[in-house]
Amino acid sequence: VVPRQYDLQLNTSGGDIAVADLTGKVRARTSGGDLNFARIDGDLDASTSGGDVFLREGTARTKLSTSGGDVVVERAGGPTEVSTSGGDITLNSVKELISANTSGGDIKAVLTGPLSQNTTLSTSGGDIRVTLPKGTGLRLDASTSGGSVDASGLTITIEKGGSGKHSLIGAVNGGGPLLKVRTSGGEITVRTE
Repeated sequence: VVPRQYDLQLNTSGGDIAVADLTGKVRARTSGGDLNFARIDGDLDASTSGGDVFLREGTARTKLSTSGGDVVVERAGGPTEVSTSGGDITLNSVKELISANTSGGDIKAVLTGPLSQNTTLSTSGGDIRVTLPKGTGLRLDASTSGGSVDASGLTITIEKGGSGKHSLIGAVNGGGPLLKVRTSGGEITVRTE
């Protein structure tokens, strides 16, 4: 138990880490457990070697990684980077996504703000579904080895490939930062809400 405003550095070799309702920086490392965060008002940097990662709400820079589980973010208001070696990534509301990478699962990302920098989403073995705010300007570079790219409904100037093909490169709503989407074995869907 700590004061509400506090910086934390937490390490364990084989257990879970949970932090709720804190204003401050959090750095958490575990070799074999789950990471569970409620509302964090401060930079969050957390990793586990063998569990799931869950964030209900973060308001600052967020970096989350696991070697063997799922990553779920309900709401993130700052620059966000997430990665897993063997699970799904679900980002239900992210204002500023930098990257989401998994080696063996699906990625679902709902972006609530315009792209302010280049963004990468990649998986080796799953589907990727991205939802963007209406009117977002970006440069889309999407390709899949084993599926197709569906960007129907977007206002896009196609430079290479096309919707329904293995790849699609073009400017959406006049262009902007790069949204790079890659999967080796799944479908890519890009939509606006």
